[in-house]
Amino acid sequence: MQSWALFGLRWEDLGPEPVGKEKVSDISHSSPTIGRSSASPPPNESTAPAVIDLVAFPKEEEEVEVKFEARHPFAWRGTLLPKTEADDWLAAGFAEYERVIALENACRLEAKGGKLSRTAQDLVDRALFAHESRWQTAARRNGGDTPLLETRADPARREWYDIAMGKGVVLLAALRGHLGAKECDKLFDEFGTAHAGEQVSTDQFLEHCERGAGKPVAELVRSWLGGDTRSEPSEKNIWTIESFEAEPERALIVYGTLRDRAAQREAATSCSAPSLGDSATSRFLFVRTRGQRRRMRSHHLLLIGRPGTNHVAERCVARLPVSFARGSFQVRQETFAHAGSSVIVAGDNPLNPRFSVVAFAGLSAEATWKCVQSLPDEDDEPPAQSFCLPPAESRNGFACCPRPQASRSLELNSR
Repeated sequence: MQSWALFGLRWEDLGPEPVGKEKVSDISHSSPTIGRSSASPPPNESTAPAVIDLVAFPKEEEEVEVKFEARHPFAWRGTLLPKTEADDWLAAGFAEYERVIALENACRLEAKGGKLSRTAQDLVDRALFAHESRWQTAARRNGGDTPLLETRADPARREWYDIAMGKGVVLLAALRGHLGAKECDKLFDEFGTAHAGEQVSTDQFLEHCERGAGKPVAELVRSWLGGDTRSEPSEKNIWTIESFEAEPERALIVYGTLRDRAAQREAATSCSAPSLGDSATSRFLFVRTRGQRRRMRSHHLLLIGRPGTNHVAERCVARLPVSFARGSFQVRQETFAHAGSSVIVAGDNPLNPRFSVVAFAGLSAEATWKCVQSLPDEDDEPPAQSFCLPPAESRNGFACCPRPQASRSLELNSR
């Protein structure tokens, strides 16, 4: 396994400068965005987002007592076995989706008035989005999606299972949104207990759901099961900050040299071992800048340093769900300007959306170095798309992702 550290990259090495790119502006004169049209007037001070990392975070939002990895009261029961390979999605998705709903139910029991706090909602959203991301990223690695009924096991690769399980979870979540949570949980529990430890087929499951709900189901999910594959639009950001770990041998570590060079080089060195595998020997290749565009097109990019310290980060920031200004960044409409704040965020590689970009960006050299050390443990928490780390004295960090598509009511056959 290898990782590469690239430095000294220039705009011309990466291709034409993005249209509409403008200089990073000062937070006191504009909102913290890059790529905003130069024709747009700066917002007035009354509408500019307030900086939130300079005050304490509300106590009730600091931590959720419910832990992702804990065993929670079941949402439904029964372990299903697939009758054929075409039923793998049902056996895997049935078990994995139960963990998501059990987590949500546990969070609601803890919540005041049954309403989830933002931190708890983030945890539940990430638990579901992890499966959507796993499906979609596997489909990109595989060169395309696979209809669930055409699933075929391949012992040499993992993509077939990631697609079947991830897509199966999203399908069950969409089905639950269509039938209603309480009704669907009851149907799932009845089916699981009636067929616990038995081989079951997709047809058996759909027949049970139709009979119990009194609504047509098979026609609604036909597009998911048959030959009409339904992937999300390519422009949707489906990456998490851990997605690259599925193929760590195809990751490039790119640290910035415009500023904070020593700290970012040290951060890149420490990033290689935990991120790319402790058992592997990571090797840094210090290469010339010429020809790096081709290499970066065929790899995941781990960028160490914020825009202004890292040329490649400046090139990639428009595809990330975070915006930067001089001395600040903004995540989901919240602005962070403390020198100790940092963010880890994932998005498309602008040179090739088959691969991801993960940016480790602090507002100071120390903050960048610390955020690399703070990469979440994938066994303790579901992966995030954005992981924000304000300074320790102000508040805890938070991890978030886009609301999963399946969390909203869907017409399944119109996706």
